[in-house]
Amino acid sequence: MSIFDGWRHRLHVLLNRSAYDEELARERAFHLSLEEMHQRADGHAPPEARAAARRRFGNHSTHAAAQRQLAPLHALSQVVQDVQFTLRQLRRAPMLVAGVIGTFAIGIGVSTAIFDLLDRTMLRPPALLAHADQMHRVVFTGGDYGQPYPGTDYRTFLDLEHGTSSFAQMATYWSSSGTVLGTGADAEEQPVAAFSAAFWSMFTMRPVLGRFFRVDEDQPPAGERVVVLSHAFWQTHYGGRSDVLGTMLQVGTTSYQIIGVAPPSFRALSRGAAPAVFVPLSTVGATVMGPDDPGRWARSYGGGWLTIVARRKPSVSTEQATSDLTQAYFKSRAQSMQELSRTPAVNEVPARAIAAHMLPERGPQRSRNGNIVVWLAGVGVVILLIACANVAHLLVVHADRRVHEFAVRSALGVSRWRLAQQLLTESLVLSLAGGVVGSVMAAWSGNLLRRLVLGVPRDGTGPLVDWRVMMAAGGLALAAGVLAGCYPAWTALTRPVAVGLKAGARAGSRESLFTRRVLLGLQAALSVMLLVGALLFVHSMRRVQALPLGYDVAHLLYLRPQERAVSLSVDEREALLTRLMDAARTIPGVMQVSRMSSVPFWNARSPRVFRSSGDSLPRDWRVVQQAASPGYFAAMGTPLLRGRGILESDQTGSEPVVVVSDSLAARMWPGRDAIGECLRAGSADAPCARVVGVAAAIRRDGLLEDAGNQYYIPATQARRGDGGIVVRVSGDAAANAEQVRRALQPLLPADSYVTPLPLAQVVDPLLRSWRVSALLFTTLGVLALVLACGGLSAIIAYDVTRRAHELAVRLALGARNQAIVRLVFMDTMRISVLGVGIGVALTILLAPYLQSQLFETPARDVRAILIAAITLLVAAAVAAWVPAMRAAHIPPARALREG
Repeated sequence: MSIFDGWRHRLHVLLNRSAYDEELARERAFHLSLEEMHQRADGHAPPEARAAARRRFGNHSTHAAAQRQLAPLHALSQVVQDVQFTLRQLRRAPMLVAGVIGTFAIGIGVSTAIFDLLDRTMLRPPALLAHADQMHRVVFTGGDYGQPYPGTDYRTFLDLEHGTSSFAQMATYWSSSGTVLGTGADAEEQPVAAFSAAFWSMFTMRPVLGRFFRVDEDQPPAGERVVVLSHAFWQTHYGGRSDVLGTMLQVGTTSYQIIGVAPPSFRALSRGAAPAVFVPLSTVGATVMGPDDPGRWARSYGGGWLTIVARRKPSVSTEQATSDLTQAYFKSRAQSMQELSRTPAVNEVPARAIAAHMLPERGPQRSRNGNIVVWLAGVGVVILLIACANVAHLLVVHADRRVHEFAVRSALGVSRWRLAQQLLTESLVLSLAGGVVGSVMAAWSGNLLRRLVLGVPRDGTGPLVDWRVMMAAGGLALAAGVLAGCYPAWTALTRPVAVGLKAGARAGSRESLFTRRVLLGLQAALSVMLLVGALLFVHSMRRVQALPLGYDVAHLLYLRPQERAVSLSVDEREALLTRLMDAARTIPGVMQVSRMSSVPFWNARSPRVFRSSGDSLPRDWRVVQQAASPGYFAAMGTPLLRGRGILESDQTGSEPVVVVSDSLAARMWPGRDAIGECLRAGSADAPCARVVGVAAAIRRDGLLEDAGNQYYIPATQARRGDGGIVVRVSGDAAANAEQVRRALQPLLPADSYVTPLPLAQVVDPLLRSWRVSALLFTTLGVLALVLACGGLSAIIAYDVTRRAHELAVRLALGARNQAIVRLVFMDTMRISVLGVGIGVALTILLAPYLQSQLFETPARDVRAILIAAITLLVAAAVAAWVPAMRAAHIPPARALREG
């Protein structure tokens, strides 16, 4: 018989077990009757012959059990029987089932949702990426980069592509979070991605419709105006029509021909909102680098707008690829410094190019969002441990109530391992049921977590919860079931049969009382740790929100006209900006209007600055130039500390003047008044601009860094036609944005447009990580506290029930009700105090690992530790009070009679 036939027979027996048992019974009866005939033939009487035959064959029940164990797939059949028995048992304890499944659901659901977030940010490669284990982002450090940075220019990309031999492919990528697509009433801002044509071959996919753009269509300086639509954009804007190929789509200021549609799951390298369209990189180079010289972006060094991705050859290690990249980058940087007439700083860190992981959160420098995800993963484990501890002591209580049953079954011949297996089955059944409920919770909470941490909701291109998350939920459910069921199963293996038969439930309870108290102490300790962490993150968030930015972000709108279907000269653009400013001043609610060339935390121009003597600040001291018009400081809300601001008399041809921030003044002219000093921008021989004012420093590069160095020049003495305008409104900027847009849109020529950008929308993402960390850690801390207190209340209530006879004796002998309350209450508080003490000790021990995630808040903050400890003790006291009061009012006569 073949293996296949054997397994088919086993499956047939499993599905027809009753027929199989009947066949075995008939065979046993046949052999027994045959032996009885032989005994009669030897001269025995019929009763004696029957007894002799039975003695020879042995105990009928033992043989039946042995035959069942020899049956095909007996183990699976036994599991089915255990599950059936478990369901019958649990049907008698609906409150226990609801509590255990609910606790499991919370622990598994939270952990699964956090795993989903961890998977999407740090584990799962981009969708459809081929050879993911060989793919790398190229990251630069040293030289001009103080921290690892992935941005570079196209000329450096060409140098690395031609100067390395460790890579089979190399491509470059750029994305925009908001570019207007379409015309007229259908125009809307959408994310756009641009990349070199080689990028397509790094993914395993085919277009749904048409084709992708080719290498010959992506040649500098301009390239072919062709576009590939994302599947979602094709469906929502074109209804999935196949005749879309060959039609034109306006992307930004240029009209593109649609040549294809990408697969549904393709989102390039975007970790946020998926791009709506994909265009050749060469078609956007002139837009990014400036329209004055459309080919300059491809042949000159400078700028950090591109990300390089490369596929390493299979025979090359990551370390070898990094070494190869660094050598090529060193030569490229030397060439760029020669062309730009620059020299390296004396203390400059050696420049390196690193073959980094494709996922930014994997390094070489993890963002704050990545750190939050890692810490959330740890918190998810803690929540699951608290849930398992809670369930474990509930199952121990349930097992204690059945101690007499287990003793009787053991006395009748059931092995202890069989009892332990059945208890473990109960735990696994409950955990799997909790896992099902938890998966539903994870589907909802996972989307909420992605919206909070990553800033984007689920994109709807895949299943609600994919197979990786379902596998994680199943694995967590099994792990939780085994973890929570181990101790109840162990008690079944080790409890003496005689004790269970003699003393019943009370004996079992005394044996497991110490373990239940240990579990409660563990829950209290873990809850204290989470509460301290939540308080620390809340304190950090408040300190970050209190940081002075140097401008009134809530009242400011930035507007920059975008040309479409028309090409404006510099004079025409200057005239347009002037008309927009004049019109903006007439809008109700507008208080101040000014020119503005750069937006904090968004864009900037940073030429080097020199003193009158020709010496410059170190290169790592970034200095930002801002072109402004009269009224700028009043519009921004930036205080002028000394001197004056920009005046109407500061025109083209008049004396060059400049206003500097107080931080820049202190660095360039330490110990001296900056008013009247000379500042040269761009080069050491540039015209001298006289400092006429000192303004308060502002934050524009990072919330936690020191206020940046910045200087302000009159817009009339800067690059003409550059930048946009800033509008200060009396109310909330976002609420007034549409009113301002409608008032200014008619002034724009042809199909051009203007989109008001509330500065709060630029700053809010920087604050989001602090708000999210405070919110999530607080929520999870409170959840852990609720779980711990719920478990505490349940076990105290059971302990009171177990000790009812003892307490009744005390009352009968004259004990006061207050003494009974104090007895139960103080016993509970001793456990809580011990758990809190352990939690505080662990918090102090682990504090250094959390310090890097906090801002101006010590990780060993005494106030936070005290608040967390007192909160848990108060919650424990409330949880213990009701059972303690119930214990004091036990009717002594009934308790003595039932005991």
